[in-house]
Amino acid sequence: MAPVSRPTLADAIADPNNELTRLLTRENDDAKLIDDLFLRILNRPATPEEIAACRSDLQSIDDDHRKLAENLGKREVEFALRRPQLERDRLAAIASTQSALAAYEKELAPRLAQKEKERAAATISSRLI
Repeated sequence: MAPVSRPTLADAIADPNNELTRLLTRENDDAKLIDDLFLRILNRPATPEEIAACRSDLQSIDDDHRKLAENLGKREVEFALRRPQLERDRLAAIASTQSALAAYEKELAPRLAQKEKERAAATISSRLI
């Protein structure tokens, strides 16, 4: 039997038609759901203490999800308010950088022209020798 890799396992869990998803849609009672999972995974029924611990974990997950969703909503509002200024700052930085680049290229042009003349003269004189 070949070992199951993490991507294969992740794909199986993420599949919307997997058995776990179907079990969740069929079973509304958390205690029965937990017991069924214990039977499927550990091949034994869950103890009352295990069911209580799982329920507590499920509640913690729900609470964490709610808090994260609230924080995300707040951050999205904050970002929406800050975005116009961030965009203006970005465009100003681009314009400043383009201006500085143009000034540098203008400053550099005479030196490059002089170097090109020197290289051309050196090439001609080397051919004459």
